[in-house]
Amino acid sequence: MSQRPGMAESGLFRAIVQPALPACPGTRTLHELCGLTMTQQQLDTRGLICPMPVIKVQDMIKTLHQGDILEVRCSDPGTMHDVPAWCRIHGHEILQCSNNDEEILIRIKVGPDGT
Repeated sequence: MSQRPGMAESGLFRAIVQPALPACPGTRTLHELCGLTMTQQQLDTRGLICPMPVIKVQDMIKTLHQGDILEVRCSDPGTMHDVPAWCRIHGHEILQCSNNDEEILIRIKVGPDGT
């Protein structure tokens, strides 16, 4: 495929293919500038049965901010399906959903909705 004459010289072509410049030393992220930090919280719902683990997750996420991580420990096998389904509906991301013989571990990244 041939280029149109003059395209490489115009600067448009260079802007597209030129690699991005590295961040300047001393630059800060938006979270740092606003004084925000992402947190990781834990919630123990072991011993609770449906619908309580989902309700507890919902209540806890209401107190968190977008990007925060919530680690939930459960014993009710239904939470393997109920909590991820609730998260999908409300825009939260499941980072991990695992089950060993003793407990279920679900890690959630809080989405923009916050509900």
